[in-house]
Amino acid sequence: HCGPVNQVIFPEGSGDLIVTASTGDLRVWHVPSARELLRVKLQTLDCLSVCVTATGSSIISGWSDGKIRAFAPETGKMRWSIAEAHSGDVTSLAVCGDDSYSSWKLLSGGADGRVRVWKITPQHQVMLASLKEHRGVVTSIRVNNGETEAVSSSADGSCITWDMNRYVR
Repeated sequence: HCGPVNQVIFPEGSGDLIVTASTGDLRVWHVPSARELLRVKLQTLDCLSVCVTATGSSIISGWSDGKIRAFAPETGKMRWSIAEAHSGDVTSLAVCGDDSYSSWKLLSGGADGRVRVWKITPQHQVMLASLKEHRGVVTSIRVNNGETEAVSSSADGSCITWDMNRYVR
C-alpha cells in the first residue's frame, strides 16, 4: 500500500486470505504466498472499512465519500452501492445474517456517530434504522452469534449494545 492501512480482516472460514482497506483501494491477499489476488482502486477516495459476507460472495466496503460499495471477490466488479450511507466517512461495517437468503442485514458506522442498519437484497438496499447515541466516530461494530445484539464502539470512549430486533439501546 502507498498510504495508511485502515483495516485488515480474515474472511470467516478462510485462514489463507486477508482483505485490506487503504488509501485509494482495497486488496485481497493470499497469505501463504504473500501475493495480491485482487485490487479495487478508487483513486481519490480512502477505503476505511471492509467486511466479507458469510458465503464469501461479496466484499463490502466503506469509503471516505460516505458510500458503501459491494464488490465481487473474484473480479472486483461492483455489485451495488449505497450513496449517502453516512454524511462523511463510513468507518465500520458488520454483516448480520446469511447472504445466501433473499435478504440479509448490514450494519454501518460513520464519522457522524451513527450506526445504521440496512436490509440488503440483490436489487435493493434499504435503511431499516438509524441509531444516534455516539458523540464521536464509530470505530467498530460487532454482532453476537445469535444476531440478536450488536455492540458499537466510538472515539468518544463509549460502547453501546443494540437490540437488533427493536433497534434500541
